[in-house]
Amino acid sequence: MNQNHTNNQKFIAVMMSAVIVFVLLFSSLYILKEADHHCTGNDCAVCACIQQCENNIRLLSCGTAAKPLYNLFTIFIIFILSFSTFNLSKTTPVTQKVRLDN
Repeated sequence: MNQNHTNNQKFIAVMMSAVIVFVLLFSSLYILKEADHHCTGNDCAVCACIQQCENNIRLLSCGTAAKPLYNLFTIFIIFILSFSTFNLSKTTPVTQKVRLDN
């Protein structure tokens, strides 16, 4: 019974950690995506969402000890997003739709 209880606690801890990472990741991605949106004024829904995402990040961060890790995480996400826009496929006769009659 004690072993089962310990396994349940470990599972819950892993799931909670995954949720926190998920919220931090997608809050950061939303802020990056909507950083240069066209603001409509005081009642801008996008600005309200950005503020909520910033509050989530501040709330879930572990204070000053996590800031270097969070900065590294943000730089990593920006790095990944910058390379995701490039087409890294190789040029082949099939992709160019070249007919090879020999």
